[in-house]
Amino acid sequence: KDTKDNAKLMYSHSWDEDVEETLQAVRAKAAEKHIPDGTPIWFCVFANYQPEDGAGPSIQEQLDMSPFERVIQSDDLKAEQSGYGMVAIHTTRSDLYTRLWCAHEVDRALLEDDVEVSAAMSEAYLTSIEQRIDVFLEGGLSVEECLAAADVSINTRKA
Repeated sequence: KDTKDNAKLMYSHSWDEDVEETLQAVRAKAAEKHIPDGTPIWFCVFANYQPEDGAGPSIQEQLDMSPFERVIQSDDLKAEQSGYGMVAIHTTRSDLYTRLWCAHEVDRALLEDDVEVSAAMSEAYLTSIEQRIDVFLEGGLSVEECLAAADVSINTRKA
């Protein structure tokens, strides 16, 4: 559908994630947040023209337009405008935060007023985190110690 709607939701992803897990995580987040079908999204894998075949703008030409900054600063992502903020996608194949650009995206989004930052996690990813925590709980550690040992930090921010 060719539309000029501004994004109400932005996804951050590692580029090396499992596609099926990504789809499952995105669908689960949409169901959890009651995000309607047809909601305009920014998902760079679909939003940036990348073939470098001369038929469209080059990657550098697109980067010069600052698409990320324009999207993350858009009022349309904000809750007060019925936006859904930014969602970081987590799968078992790739750690989102090992890609520095993704860490930058999340950090930048957290600086914006009224932009909710949340996570979409595949079932496999959630299971792997639960298994890691269970190992430590069985060893007699506290929940806080388990989270630290499993390299899981919980950082909340009220929008």
